[in-house]
Amino acid sequence: VRGKLLATLMFVKEIFLLLLTAFILTEASKCPSKCSCSDSFGELVVGCGGRGLTKIPEHISSSVVWLDLKYNNITKITSKSFKDLTHVQGINLSHNKIHRVSTDALKHLKHLDNIDLSDNQLTTISYDVFTVPIKSAVKEARHFFVNLALNPWSCDCNLAWLAELIKNGSHIFSNRLLECNSPEALKGLDVTDVKLDTLTCPAASIAPLHEQDENSYHYSPYSRTNLIALCVPALFIVAVAVFAARKWINRKVETKYDRLPMSESRETLV
Repeated sequence: VRGKLLATLMFVKEIFLLLLTAFILTEASKCPSKCSCSDSFGELVVGCGGRGLTKIPEHISSSVVWLDLKYNNITKITSKSFKDLTHVQGINLSHNKIHRVSTDALKHLKHLDNIDLSDNQLTTISYDVFTVPIKSAVKEARHFFVNLALNPWSCDCNLAWLAELIKNGSHIFSNRLLECNSPEALKGLDVTDVKLDTLTCPAASIAPLHEQDENSYHYSPYSRTNLIALCVPALFIVAVAVFAARKWINRKVETKYDRLPMSESRETLV
């Protein structure tokens, strides 16, 4: 009986593997133009590296597990770039010309283990971009890693979150080859060597918290802190002015009634 049970289980396993392979081959047949698709140990790999792409290809199979987009001319990652790739575990975007990453670019990628954004044109990036993958990895006790090396970083308040995390020993973000390209006073310094209190932004150049365009991106919470710091004194001044105005009006009214003759005052009350 035991032998028959094992034989049945092996048969079921073989059928399952055949069906899985057939499914992957079917998905591979839908491969985007300029890309190659293959089955690697039951996982769909989509290779689009070095194909001269200027944007993320459309119609990538939703069952892709590994996506290679390195050595292209891609300039931005929008909220729709990876929207349907809910099973992807690894994305290589190194050696492109990416200068913008939407805050919602990775919000559907709950199984993402690593993403390589090294050697691009990023000057800043928001922590919010990685919130969903990080939370999912922590919940499932997985390791999540982001490579941000070799980008021309602007070392100001918008990048303070990254410097602080690395200084506190975080292993989520790469700590090698993170070099400041601006401002001039910090140019050439490693992000991890810059003091946190020097990562500031002039009031006039604080990044917008939200842009209406779907391809826009948000900056880190540090820009919000600066904005709040500017607003609080203004609100306090307005509150004091309103209080003083109300007090002045009340005093004027009291003075008016104090000056009325007694008879007129009584008639007014009646």
